[in-house]
Amino acid sequence: MRSITILAVAAIASLSAPTFAKGFFCSTAPASTSYSLSENSEGNFELTVMHHLGIEHAPLLNGITTGYTLNIVEDRLRYTKQMGERFTVKFPKDKCRFRENMVTCSWGKTSQIGELEIDGYSMIAYKNVSTSPIGEFEEIRVRFDYRVERWPHEMSMEFSDIDCRGDVFQ
Repeated sequence: MRSITILAVAAIASLSAPTFAKGFFCSTAPASTSYSLSENSEGNFELTVMHHLGIEHAPLLNGITTGYTLNIVEDRLRYTKQMGERFTVKFPKDKCRFRENMVTCSWGKTSQIGELEIDGYSMIAYKNVSTSPIGEFEEIRVRFDYRVERWPHEMSMEFSDIDCRGDVFQ
């Protein structure tokens, strides 16, 4: 039964992906966490982050994990629960920069995301190409950064290039 639910969530995520004037949609298959950046009716940008399988499947740490980082993971899990399974943040148009295969947006003001008060947030999404002895691989990296009580935190994912669409990554 769970596999049917996962396939249904993935199908719904792909059907509900927005079309873009400027932006992107990235989702794993089956959908676990997705990021969508789109232009709203006022001409500003909105980033929606959705944890399709629940908070327990949300990305909490990118990089090397040590005993020291366990406290960071616990903090991020608590913060992610407070933000919720789905949240949307807004960026004024002049706070977003589009370059070839990259977009960055930032907002430095105190904001509320779900039940969590944050001291500012930003996002970056870009195409990364890595080369190995067996070939070249393209991936899209998306990172949502936020500050809680002046401490920086992140929520990042890496997607296969086929898991993203939109006009940012050509």
